[in-house]
Amino acid sequence: MDGASTAAVEEQSVWPLPPGMLAPFDQEEVRISKREYVGLKGRANYYEAQHAQALKKIQSLQRRVEKLQGQLRDVRQRFFGRRSEKSTRVKESAPQPSRAASSPVRQPRGQRRGSRGHGRTSWDHLPVMKQDRDLSAEEQCCAQCRRPLQAGPDRVSEIVELCTVFYRRRVRRKTYRRCQCRAGEPGTQRLPGIVAAAVPERLIRKSPFGVSIWVEVLLEKFHHARPTNRLLHKWATLGACVSPGTIAGGLKQLRLLFTPLMQPFKNQQLSESSFHADETFWRVFEQMADKVGYRLVSVELPVALGLLLHPGPESFGESAVSAF
Repeated sequence: MDGASTAAVEEQSVWPLPPGMLAPFDQEEVRISKREYVGLKGRANYYEAQHAQALKKIQSLQRRVEKLQGQLRDVRQRFFGRRSEKSTRVKESAPQPSRAASSPVRQPRGQRRGSRGHGRTSWDHLPVMKQDRDLSAEEQCCAQCRRPLQAGPDRVSEIVELCTVFYRRRVRRKTYRRCQCRAGEPGTQRLPGIVAAAVPERLIRKSPFGVSIWVEVLLEKFHHARPTNRLLHKWATLGACVSPGTIAGGLKQLRLLFTPLMQPFKNQQLSESSFHADETFWRVFEQMADKVGYRLVSVELPVALGLLLHPGPESFGESAVSAF
């Protein structure tokens, strides 16, 4: 072996030797042929190169593990972390309150005693369904002399009720047979033999659902932010079992009806002095070209609220707002 390798072994020795003292290996000599020396040197260089490549691979994998751990922390924070943006950390510059200073007694939440209330809620805007209740013929007579009781002023009791019922609106269209006057004269307009009343209007052609059903779907989905699956479960308890595919297909057809409203909405947006735009992470499984991730942009105005599914990258605020 050459001197460089011997020096490296001495430096890596576990038991350092005092100066002037030789190790047992330093006192022995090993003689090998030139072929064996070249072979050992080649193997040493090969394994040294393999070791260097392994170190690079380990470093690359460590960086990838750190990146994946960061993504995992981000996902845990998104789905299982705190939703509030308020910070509970106490600022260092803020002076610490002394214990001697007596803090005021914390008041209970809710309306304070003695404050002016808002009064009873008024239900005068609701329609009234009248219901009369009377005594039976036997109860209208005196229990002792059996003479009829004298009628007095009525007592009114009001109860707020909710009635949600699915029903079938059956429209019976009258038909009339045309008379035979001037039927064969030349130059006269040919009229149909049977004249019937107009067909009831439908929002979607050949759909069994009326306008009120689609109004309920749009309000529950976009105004009240209720998932369609929950809405259909609610309808099932009311006796109307509707397939999710029927609602999804109907919403695709309704989307074409809202296309002409996009330009007036944009004109109204540009005429406002200020508006609020924000993006959120909402899983919307919609097939779109060049779609990257899930992003939903909301633009809120004093008169309307618009939602836009944007297929672009993470930073797309200006392009998304200009798309309205």
